[in-house]
Amino acid sequence: MESCWASYSLRAKSCKRAPARSPSAWPFRRQWLREHIRCAFAGSLEAPLQIQIVVSDLEEKVATPARSRQNSQSITYPVAPSGVFDRGKARDFFAFDVRAGERLVFDVDSMKLGFLDDPLVAVYTEDGRLLASHDDRLQQNGDEPPNLDPYLVYTFEKAGRYIAMIRDCAERGNPNYVYRLAIYPAQPDFDLRSLTPELTLYRGQTVPLPSASVGSAASQHRSKCGQRISRRA
Repeated sequence: MESCWASYSLRAKSCKRAPARSPSAWPFRRQWLREHIRCAFAGSLEAPLQIQIVVSDLEEKVATPARSRQNSQSITYPVAPSGVFDRGKARDFFAFDVRAGERLVFDVDSMKLGFLDDPLVAVYTEDGRLLASHDDRLQQNGDEPPNLDPYLVYTFEKAGRYIAMIRDCAERGNPNYVYRLAIYPAQPDFDLRSLTPELTLYRGQTVPLPSASVGSAASQHRSKCGQRISRRA
């Protein structure tokens, strides 16, 4: 295990600095750490807070104010730029070069980090022609479970320079609308992710588990898996 120190920016009277431990050689491009810290608020009250931290072997970058296709921020993948939709209609553009037949993943983390935006990611040619886009919209009605952040896998038929764009689906802006866009070559893999934060479990009964499979080796569909939960008295 490797130890790393993480600092957290919270509106509190004081916070304690906590060590975050991660394995020295993870074989994955991303892992999640959930660390508990104790913060003292006004009135000398303390409360434990759970913080989600993304740990990755990708190069992390801060998005520059590249608000148009003409002044896109140049990047070289694999990379994970992070930015913020700080005002209405804000969008960021990233330019990159690919080889013919290359297959790339555009994986967004935002809603999973607890931010209340709804990112959309799109891929364009250098002259502005839309090639692909992905947006997991939040369903308001019916049995369709809430969705995840965008996850787009695209194969580039021709070599050249292309543009990735990310924005809020409704073009809203807020200093707290933070995103992380990971761009890397696709590899055979998939994740099974839960689409609900909480479940009420009853002993001996079957509970539907809303889930989605995502990844370059998984068909992007949604399923409900019945999971029997039992507990001994």
